Amino acid sequence: MRTIAKICIWISAMLLLLLAMVFAVDIVSADHAWVEREFDRIETPDTDMSAEDKARVFNRMLAYSRGEADSLDMTVTEFGKEVTMFNERELSHMVDVRVLLTSVLSLRWIFPLAMAALLAFAIAVLKRQSVRTLCKAYIVCLAMVALIVAVLGIWAAADFDSFWRVFHMVFLDLESSTFDVSESRMIRICTAELFFDMVVRFFVFAVVLAAIPAVAAGVYMAIRRRRQI
Repeated sequence: MRTIAKICIWISAMLLLLLAMVFAVDIVSADHAWVEREFDRIETPDTDMSAEDKARVFNRMLAYSRGEADSLDMTVTEFGKEVTMFNERELSHMVDVRVLLTSVLSLRWIFPLAMAALLAFAIAVLKRQSVRTLCKAYIVCLAMVALIVAVLGIWAAADFDSFWRVFHMVFLDLESSTFDVSESRMIRICTAELFFDMVVRFFVFAVVLAAIPAVAAGVYMAIRRRRQI
């Protein structure tokens, strides 16, 4: 029974770490003000759409992907003409993105419920030892995941195109995620620089959010060790 309780704690520690990543996705995908600043800064040479239009489109894409907008039916002005922003291929791709992102965001509620159930059982079995075990488990999990994230970060910085391609191969359909810049207004505004900056922001927020429980765990273990001296 004690072994099962410890396994529950280790699972809870990993879920807490993954929850930090989910909240990082949540923060990055909901920051419309940052999108507006980004489009004021970056250049998109393949289109003459205004920064306001590009930010409006991308923010609608984010809202749609989060399940907060019902459709992507919108028009923009490009090369002096008012045109429909998205074609059928782009809309189909965005449906896939919406399924992926809403599934990830649903974990904001699923993970805490699962953690509560697992920790309730562990605490009932291990009593006060459960806190120390959780702190240790979280720090170990963080160290392992930090190594993986570091490798991914180096990869993204060194060759973002291949990193982004593999991301689509793993989480989306690569073929349906590939667009001709001459036919896709969406790809003309969604530059590699834009997505690279978003990935960097995700890494930063994920590190900060994951570090908060680690600091708390470290402080708890230090205080406990000092009391035992």
